[in-house]
Amino acid sequence: MTGQAHHAVLATLTIGLAATAASAQLHDGDIFPEIIDGKFTPQADLFTGDFAYPGGPFGLHGVTDDPGYNANYDSVYNGDVLYYEVVSNLYFWSPVTSDFEITSRTVTIQSPLDGTIIGQTGVTNPSDPIDMIHAGTLHAHLDMILSDVSGGSVVNDAIGLYGFQLTLYSLESLGGADTGVEASDPFWLVLNYGVDDDMQIAKALRDFRAIPTPATSGMLLILVGTMARRRR
Repeated sequence: MTGQAHHAVLATLTIGLAATAASAQLHDGDIFPEIIDGKFTPQADLFTGDFAYPGGPFGLHGVTDDPGYNANYDSVYNGDVLYYEVVSNLYFWSPVTSDFEITSRTVTIQSPLDGTIIGQTGVTNPSDPIDMIHAGTLHAHLDMILSDVSGGSVVNDAIGLYGFQLTLYSLESLGGADTGVEASDPFWLVLNYGVDDDMQIAKALRDFRAIPTPATSGMLLILVGTMARRRR
């Protein structure tokens, strides 16, 4: 990254945190990564969000910025930058089969830097910044986009839940040294597109939680291979 680009991203982070500090709204479903015994510790092992879709949640079709990230820290952490790292490939749970299935779709996280593309066969740029800690606080929402859905109609073969695992860590500045705070354990982020049956959603979340953490590409390949054999 050039020095000019580096400063531009820092400015984006600073503007973003100033805006959220002025009008921050805490959301119950947001991720709250406390620092407990020197380690980032979110309040749960799975978080959910809903992609907007026609007739469903408001917003741009196939996009969500929930859950967000909220935190209150000691002032010693001011200026540190919170990062995410995606540590699994994408999993797709279909309400048609009530099971994990193969999909060519991807989920893109739009971060202040390069962004991340998560698919079933790999992850492009798995780690990027979320926001900078300022005045002991952090509150940020990153857009996440489901590929190949658009227009004014629900895309039927896209209906399902899309999940991946990530961890949180921090650096002393954008691209700077490690802060010494231990990265969080992996947790799930599961995003729903168009499934409105509570029982199906509950089963899907149980199935996601049943997958061992941290997930690896090898584990996903075993899963995909099993699904392919089952379809023959």
